[in-house]
Amino acid sequence: MVILTLLLIIVCIWHKVIFYGFSQLKGQWHIVYAARPVEEILNDPAAPPGWKEKLILIDKIKSFAVDSLGLLPSESYSTIYDQQNKPALWVLTASLPYSLEAKTWWFPIVGTVSYKGYFNKKKGEKERESLIKTGYDTDLSPVAGWSTLGWFRDPILSNMLKKNEGVLAEIIIHEILHGTIYLESGVDFNENLATFIGEEGAVSFLKSYFGDSSVQMINYIHYKNDEFLYGNYMLNAQHNLDSLYKSWNSGMHESQKKAEKSRFISGIMQGIDSLPLFNKEKYQFNFNEDSLPNNTFFMSNNRYRKDQKKLQEFVSERFKGDLKSFIGYLKKTEEDVVFSDLTD
Repeated sequence: MVILTLLLIIVCIWHKVIFYGFSQLKGQWHIVYAARPVEEILNDPAAPPGWKEKLILIDKIKSFAVDSLGLLPSESYSTIYDQQNKPALWVLTASLPYSLEAKTWWFPIVGTVSYKGYFNKKKGEKERESLIKTGYDTDLSPVAGWSTLGWFRDPILSNMLKKNEGVLAEIIIHEILHGTIYLESGVDFNENLATFIGEEGAVSFLKSYFGDSSVQMINYIHYKNDEFLYGNYMLNAQHNLDSLYKSWNSGMHESQKKAEKSRFISGIMQGIDSLPLFNKEKYQFNFNEDSLPNNTFFMSNNRYRKDQKKLQEFVSERFKGDLKSFIGYLKKTEEDVVFSDLTD
């Protein structure tokens, strides 16, 4: 009876995985099928204003990523999908309410991950509601881009073309990095690595293509510095929030936990105003209009920012700041060695 029960559980789990995978495949295929070749847009006199310039720039970024950074050549970003100013993919994350512990899901090839993607927002909302009912903190947000790790020819998303040159370079290099190096079940490391290479690679590209003193370079440096300050502030805030949760005793009432959590997170968001940010408006939290963030907000920052200092120091010390040499090392080094070198 026990064995039969276990078999039924396994079948149910695999059924959910397969059904979710089919749904994702369907959504991805729709976007790939609907995408138009970049060459077609470049030859189209009715192309939306600004598209052609940005598409030409993306081709330059791709060439730089391969030739100057050592990323693998990719057929991705040779087509464009018109989002019509609507999100194309939503990502669901979840966390325990009083512990910075992410809910994870397991999938073939990529392994254990701390998020799920949805091309259909209603399906994401349905699972989010289910998680909320079981007590999880949740977040369902659109994303600017994603990588299928070479399984599909990932298209340029039309909303990417609204980004300035530096941020656009960062996104493209970030996603191509995923297609070059991806450690199974190392989601946080993969995203931290792609963030680091994306940002540093964007700086290198802007220097090479526009020049050190260009407007594009200056704008991106302001943006990058803001991201660094804000990211570090949130990493420290996350540490303090985690310490708060761990200080509570087991007999603490639920209402008191909720009140203390809300008060503490409110203080964190108020503290943003004291940061010396160049673009304060972008990071400003409006208590009258914005919902107070939950644990998933802090864990998302952790997923992309926690290893930035470690990566910077490692590349500076071992490779004298040479990104191409560092990427070459990652491409030829065994996965367990990479983890021991960079995550210990």
